[in-house]
Amino acid sequence: MFSGNMLTNYYKRDILDAVKSDMKILGVKFYKVTRKNKKKYKKVVKKSYIVALVINPGKDYHWYRLNRDGKWSDKPGATWVRKRKKYPTNIKNEYTEFAGYYYVKKP
Repeated sequence: MFSGNMLTNYYKRDILDAVKSDMKILGVKFYKVTRKNKKKYKKVVKKSYIVALVINPGKDYHWYRLNRDGKWSDKPGATWVRKRKKYPTNIKNEYTEFAGYYYVKKP
């Protein structure tokens, strides 16, 4: 983690706190997409992404990113990013908590 907040507990609050710290240091905007604001963040524009976070509480977490070409990429743990043709519907059973969609915009 850029902020120095190393994760020791893989729970939603801990993961999001560390991510928000990193985003602040990097100057990246990071917003939760909700029912009220989803139209505002529906379109993915240059230097921005919609991401989804799933968690295996206490053990691991996994990011999915909607790319500008309409395809999804994902990043399990400390591995490399993988590109996919569509949103994976077969998320492994160990990721039992859906932590939401987020809008990420680089400076």
